[in-house]
Amino acid sequence: MDKTDFKNISAFVSQDSPIFDGDVMYNISLGRESVSGEQVIETCKRVSIYDDIMSMPMKFHTPLFRDNPSLSGGQKQRISLARELVTTPRILVLDEPTSALDVKTERIIQKNVEALHCTRVLVTHRLNTVEKADKILIMDNGKIIDYGSHHCLYKNNEYYRDLYDSYMNNYQEEEIK
Repeated sequence: MDKTDFKNISAFVSQDSPIFDGDVMYNISLGRESVSGEQVIETCKRVSIYDDIMSMPMKFHTPLFRDNPSLSGGQKQRISLARELVTTPRILVLDEPTSALDVKTERIIQKNVEALHCTRVLVTHRLNTVEKADKILIMDNGKIIDYGSHHCLYKNNEYYRDLYDSYMNNYQEEEIK
């Protein structure tokens, strides 16, 4: 497979994905003729940014700028996620895509991304997002130290179990807030 073919079937979302100069619609569709307004709206609903957009002064025509301080970190992440999901990729690489989101919104997005019929590679410190993964790789200092399902790792790997338990204690405290 050459690079162009791979780019056409894959998408990458990082925690620091950019916002481009242009309106909200452009930031999601990137002017691609193959992306309809309906696709943009449906994708925005899936990533829980639709209501935020509809509360903006010009809705999908609200201008955005690279260094626009009027968008929260979570809004930027959800617009970036919508930009990549609107093309229905077959391979989706997510690098901390919900790091700026609250627990409730993260959970909604996680459920909707899980429903996509594509290969997903998730890089995260938020361990609640990997419980349903087919395979989890545990890395320490850039090296893979173990891999397996959540159940197997939790049962057999003390490092993973301690990380997971610590994370879930903090996660549940945040959920209560």
